[in-house]
Amino acid sequence: MIRKLYQTNKEKLKRNLEGIPRPIVKGIILAMILIEAVLAFLLISLNLLPIKYLVLVLAVMLAIDAGIIALVLNNKGGKKRAYTGLIISLLVMIMLVPTSFYLYSTGDALQKVSAMRDQWEDYHVIAMNASAYEDLEDIKEQTVYGIKNVNKMNEEANERLITAADVEIKEVRDIMDQAAVIQDKKGKLNDKLIFTSQTYYEMQCEEIEGFEKNTKIIYTMQVMKKSDRHSKKVNVTEDPFNVYITGLDTWGSIDKVSRSDVNMIMTINPQTREILLTSIPRDAYVQLHSFGEMDKLTHSGIYGVDETIDTVQDWLGINVDYYVKVNFSMLVRLIDATGDIDVYSDEEFDSAVSKYHYDKGWNKMHGKKALYFARERKSFEKGDAARIKNQQKVVEALIKKMTSSRVLLTKYPDILEAISENMTTNMSRRDISKLVRMQLKDMDTRWTIKKTAVECTEDNLGTYSMGMGRPLYVNVPKEESVEKVRKQIHDVMYPVEAVEETEPLLP
Repeated sequence: MIRKLYQTNKEKLKRNLEGIPRPIVKGIILAMILIEAVLAFLLISLNLLPIKYLVLVLAVMLAIDAGIIALVLNNKGGKKRAYTGLIISLLVMIMLVPTSFYLYSTGDALQKVSAMRDQWEDYHVIAMNASAYEDLEDIKEQTVYGIKNVNKMNEEANERLITAADVEIKEVRDIMDQAAVIQDKKGKLNDKLIFTSQTYYEMQCEEIEGFEKNTKIIYTMQVMKKSDRHSKKVNVTEDPFNVYITGLDTWGSIDKVSRSDVNMIMTINPQTREILLTSIPRDAYVQLHSFGEMDKLTHSGIYGVDETIDTVQDWLGINVDYYVKVNFSMLVRLIDATGDIDVYSDEEFDSAVSKYHYDKGWNKMHGKKALYFARERKSFEKGDAARIKNQQKVVEALIKKMTSSRVLLTKYPDILEAISENMTTNMSRRDISKLVRMQLKDMDTRWTIKKTAVECTEDNLGTYSMGMGRPLYVNVPKEESVEKVRKQIHDVMYPVEAVEETEPLLP
């Protein structure tokens, strides 16, 4: 019976496709089946689609295969239908090849974002412009001034410089003492050498008039730092969790060690669909986790994202389950990828550092316009407090845009391209997939977004990074505000359930 059926279909195929070489026919059908198999494998392994959508996609592919086979083997249609079946096969392949490539790119992007990536920092030997030093050969067996007790990256850099140039490294207390070695407070220049990180050098140039103009970099090395902050085990679709968002004040590589310009805790409760955005001023005066000294929170980023998170955990008494590290490039590209966002401005103002103007009321913003809106503080009487408020508005608008299922489905490739090189997180690829799948499953579910911020008073105090004897502008957190923030985070994570009051039972 089976043999007879096979022979009949074989004759139909031979008759209907007469004139087309059999290897070509077999090749087309086989190629289509292989592409469909690859697509099915990628869909299942990425685990982004809810089960009902995955089953629907697989069912559609099987139905298309069945229809093509029916056309090819149809008795009445002859060659016309058989040729139609082959043409449909080719069209299916043309459609599925880019789809499979897009899914592969999705997996690759998720892997890049969630990979435990090393951080790096450039270290420079710096001299005055008027000095005779020009390269590494010139500084051999010379004395170079470094900074005492910074971190392991600094120690490694010192050891490598000693090996490379046989120098003697003398340590000073902080970066301002180091800068004074070659340019003192009165602007007097000395023919000496210092060895410091790129971030420290930028801070010296900002704080000391003429320092950048008067100095030159004669040698640079790159030092890597491995991150040991692995993600915690959280069921992200069931249990509440905290994500620390640290925004670096840099363009370019996300892996570069830099100061944290934006510091925000995103508390997420997937059960209540609530998100609380808690902003912390960049100049908040807090105790550094590793050094036990007071400093600006933004300076903690100099010692790596792990130091920033540990410092905040100590201070607020919360667990940070994940972190997301972004830079200017990522914000601009992500907004441009999802489409312009609508942001409400409480005031009309012009950006002090860009060409953009903002009206009071709603403003439609592309990436760069949104970035400068979130960074502006000089135009406001409340300064950093107003900037924090605007940063929250931009993040809220972006969350609303990205949690739209329409945007997720139509802009997903562009979103992945925007974040793959400009964002890093310790959230696993599996957890990211679960969150995307949850949002696609609940198409019309909207999230409630709340905002709060740590309130501070202004002061001028010494900092660990710049020297405790050199007062800098800082924001001293108000203890009552810190307690309020702690309670708000707790209430979103563990909401108090209303208990119905019932009349006591009669005896």
